[in-house]
Amino acid sequence: MQNGSYMKLSTVERELLARIELQAPPSAAEVASQLKVHTHRAQYAMRSLRGKGVELRPFVDVFRCGLLDGAIFFSLASKAPRARESLLQYLEKRKGIAWLCSLSGEFQYGVVLQAPQLTDFHELLGEIEARADGGVTEKAFAFRMAYRQFPRKFLSPAARFAPALRMEAGKERLALSEIDRETLRALVDHPNASLRDISKELGVALSTLQYRVKSLEDRKIIAGWWHFIPAALLDVQSYKVLCISRRRRPTPSKGSLLSPPRTLGWSIACRRSATGISSWGSNANSRRRLQM
Repeated sequence: MQNGSYMKLSTVERELLARIELQAPPSAAEVASQLKVHTHRAQYAMRSLRGKGVELRPFVDVFRCGLLDGAIFFSLASKAPRARESLLQYLEKRKGIAWLCSLSGEFQYGVVLQAPQLTDFHELLGEIEARADGGVTEKAFAFRMAYRQFPRKFLSPAARFAPALRMEAGKERLALSEIDRETLRALVDHPNASLRDISKELGVALSTLQYRVKSLEDRKIIAGWWHFIPAALLDVQSYKVLCISRRRRPTPSKGSLLSPPRTLGWSIACRRSATGISSWGSNANSRRRLQM
């Protein structure tokens, strides 16, 4: 949110965003037919949404990319605000971090890492402990095995919503070429840019880029598209509830990664890493860049 201002959407813009939020942009004629308005009004609404900061993002299936998706929850011994902020700024910029938040409840912070090896999570935990002034007092770990992005029905209660976007662990892992990575980075780094503009940026023919994107879609690496807008800009408070069952767990063996987790509590403030590729919550001023 910039300068404490909220985004004001007209009735047509809300209806449009609700309908297209979790899909690739339809043509103006299709939008006009769905909303029962003239084509020129549909075109104006689509341009207006882009001008107000709505971003078209690819929904990347990180599991098919061969990545593990895990969260580390922790609390810091230090009470010094400067030391805490220094650690958070480091985590925002670290490669592979997709999501970072402040928590209320059992833990103070949560950080999501997307990486190919379990050892990468050991390394991150070691970095947190080394950079934490006074050390880490509490810590827990959990893998995310499935994720669904649901449409935000508060946009327009009467709208017909697209199905949720989803990804699940356990599916076939696909090898990504450098061309695949380059294409994904460009799509994430340039939201709302046309494929023609992105092809010029990459120095390839438009037909070549179109083929690359279709290949990523056919292989379900790009599992869909979504029109992203931070809830805060719509004057809506966004919460995440993190919980875990209290079933009995074995005592961790010596040298294990983390202690058994407990109830985690509420996520009250989220910030997106500059290097993340996931679609967890974010704030209004964050940047998003793909590094794989």
